[in-house]
Amino acid sequence: MMYSGTIESKTGELIPLFTDGKPMHSKYNPHAEETTFASSIQTDSNGNKPGCIVAAGLGGAFHLAQLVKDGILVFAVEADKESLAFCTALPSVTQLLQYPNFIPCTESELCSNIMQHYLPQVQGSITFVPHRAWEDRAIVSCSNMRTALEQAVKQIAADYSVQAHFGKLWQRNILLNLKQFTQEPDICSLFDTKKTAAVIAAGPSLDQTIQELITNRNEYCIFATDTALSILRKKNISCDAVVSIDAQHVSISHFENLQEKNNALPRVCFFDAASCPESLQAAQEAGCTTVLVHTGHPLVQLAQKYAYIPRIQAGSGTVTIAACDIARKLGFEHIQLLGADFAYHNGKPYAKGTYLDQLYNNKAGRTIPAEQSFASLMYRTPLVETGENRLTTEVLDGYRKTLEDWAKANGYTKTNALLSRKESVPQQDLFSFGKDKRIFNFESFIKTWKSELDVQFNANGPSLTPYLMSLLPLVAYFQAKDTQKNSFFGLAKLAYSYSLRYTE
Repeated sequence: MMYSGTIESKTGELIPLFTDGKPMHSKYNPHAEETTFASSIQTDSNGNKPGCIVAAGLGGAFHLAQLVKDGILVFAVEADKESLAFCTALPSVTQLLQYPNFIPCTESELCSNIMQHYLPQVQGSITFVPHRAWEDRAIVSCSNMRTALEQAVKQIAADYSVQAHFGKLWQRNILLNLKQFTQEPDICSLFDTKKTAAVIAAGPSLDQTIQELITNRNEYCIFATDTALSILRKKNISCDAVVSIDAQHVSISHFENLQEKNNALPRVCFFDAASCPESLQAAQEAGCTTVLVHTGHPLVQLAQKYAYIPRIQAGSGTVTIAACDIARKLGFEHIQLLGADFAYHNGKPYAKGTYLDQLYNNKAGRTIPAEQSFASLMYRTPLVETGENRLTTEVLDGYRKTLEDWAKANGYTKTNALLSRKESVPQQDLFSFGKDKRIFNFESFIKTWKSELDVQFNANGPSLTPYLMSLLPLVAYFQAKDTQKNSFFGLAKLAYSYSLRYTE
């Protein structure tokens, strides 16, 4: 607890006292801190103030009042729950609780709150600003807050970078996929959850472990990642399901020749709503049952109000985790991982038979053999030796850790490459295919979407509604290309204009 009580200022406000009896704010005019604290916040190279601050020390919030009223997103952080409860009961703080951009929290809650509320497209930069008197009495807590901020920003920056790269493609793909979508088929009965779900990735170890599938095919319900699909089909191993979350057009190479071997046709193809529409179309034309899922894009979350499009977890965008989560949501208690190496083994990045074999062999020549193309793929980023002729990268090892985190968070124990649960998957976590009878109408959805956005773009001071948020990943794409430093609102209009070409 940081505080021992309050004292009344000369202007009649209650000022919190630290445990040493010293007041946090001026006893004469605490409102003077509104300007002095704001002036301590550094501007960027263009002279702009950050749109979001992490303020160490809430106290009576006199120093934060004007920032909040100006629309700055403020995380007002206290060291512990007792201190936070004490501060939020003060009249000067309760006046600010009506503002959605004012978020009081504790040190331990800071990281999760930043992840939930901070949107770099909207707020721009974020900075840490401690109250000087508060910092003097909470040096360790301030250090912990800085660390939490760094961790949150690192995760958000990685996500923003992906949005800036794929935002335009995602928007196009989602709108085209939704245009063809009506209602999810009831596919749950097609999967025998008493079996073990075999999630097949295309790592180099699959060259050896694939024999297990050939020998004991009937013991498994096979979930192939799209990259591994061609490997299994060349071995004449049929899949119960294939999972694809790749937005890029190159992913069509996994599905364009499905009709050549009908005996190895996947029964169900799960596609992220932002997946390449041409891949989905190829699977449908081959006679596969296709199912749309999503991994959190705000446009699809908006469409969920009109249709059943279940959300799945994909970690940091990893198709292997997506396949595992689909198996979980179907009710599988045991998941066997094959080819999920997250490493290069014996000088190989992938198992034999992926689309890269054909791609690199077709362009191979005397000066650039296929082996050189594979080596370039592996050595494009620094490698780390992990023993047993295995090399990994920071990204690949991050995927491995994310998979382990997913397993732990969802009740699975990992033993080597086997994930097992002691209890059944909770009913609320399971898919509801067949239970939700809503028929999706694209024209009706788009009509409402346009109407809501037209109202917002014609209003003064638009609020961040789900309709405006549906443009955020595309806004990130345009921000990355923007050299004129246009406002968020201006880029949102550009994103809306771009989206309209796929709505007719």
